[in-house]
Amino acid sequence: MRFEAIRKVHPEVTSLEGDDIALDIKGNVITIDEGMVAVHVDIMMREHKEAEAIAKQIRDHKDKLANIIVYIEEITRSVEHPIEKHQEEVLDESGLSKEPPEFIEVIDVEAYTETIIDRPALGFDGNDLARQDMMSAIQASTILGVFIHNWKLADNTWAMINVNELREAHALAILAKGKILGA
Repeated sequence: MRFEAIRKVHPEVTSLEGDDIALDIKGNVITIDEGMVAVHVDIMMREHKEAEAIAKQIRDHKDKLANIIVYIEEITRSVEHPIEKHQEEVLDESGLSKEPPEFIEVIDVEAYTETIIDRPALGFDGNDLARQDMMSAIQASTILGVFIHNWKLADNTWAMINVNELREAHALAILAKGKILGA
């Protein structure tokens, strides 16, 4: 580190004899400005310590992220994939529906902003803002690779849902709005 500091103060120095005799390319002795060299050594030491601290923070964050990834993988393995299961039950070999789809029921046409998409044990809001939030979460999932979300439901409770459930709820909300507006 001292040699690097000497080179910053005296770029013409190409080598050192011992710790104190600086030489240029022709072997001429260069007088070292020890005060400036000491300042550069201090700066380099501080930068080195800061770099070590940042590296430690990165390692700590990587460890935390690894734990989160393991947790998500465990949850993902334990979560049923309702869309795939539903598709197996209602689609024929060509991918066409075996029976007409059942849409959600809308009680009051004027109150479509209160539409709730019913799923087994889950009720998603189906209003305009909720659909925008669903789409944003779906896009973020694609970009970040996060497929499990903690989602606030229509009854103001929170539930862990997977992105496929969110996609399905979003699609059903769009269909419900179309059904309401077309009524």
